[in-house]
Amino acid sequence: MTKHPSSMLGVVASDGKAIPPVFFQEGYRLTSEDYIKVLKTKLVQWIRKEYACKRVYFQQDGAPAHTAKSPQKWLKENVEFWPKDFWPPSSPDLSPLDFSILAHIERQACKKPPQQYKALKASITKAWAKMDLTYIKNTCSSFRPRVVAVMEA
Repeated sequence: MTKHPSSMLGVVASDGKAIPPVFFQEGYRLTSEDYIKVLKTKLVQWIRKEYACKRVYFQQDGAPAHTAKSPQKWLKENVEFWPKDFWPPSSPDLSPLDFSILAHIERQACKKPPQQYKALKASITKAWAKMDLTYIKNTCSSFRPRVVAVMEA
């Protein structure tokens, strides 16, 4: 069994909007080069479409493909974001996707465990599309108090 049997990249915004999940082939581990491709083709286009006249800060987790030099450089040149040095390592309690949303998606998508990768993708996509905007907003609203608590600790 592989350590990373399947990969999915998801993005949500604090106002409840979400990019449809991006899937990678079964057994694939995301590289920094492929991450930059996703940023170019999915994230930046979505931000420009949804938030054309608004200031947006992009926050990501500490996955190696996200914190490598090339994606950090690309992000610095193309979007406002919190660089890896700004963010504490191994801090899933500070990422709305990690501390709540992905677990919610997993519970919904795996109520009846899919037997094949294709079925898993379909189930995740369906659960992602049905995600309640209020749930996303409330989850993201709990983000700031978590950051403050870490800073005060």
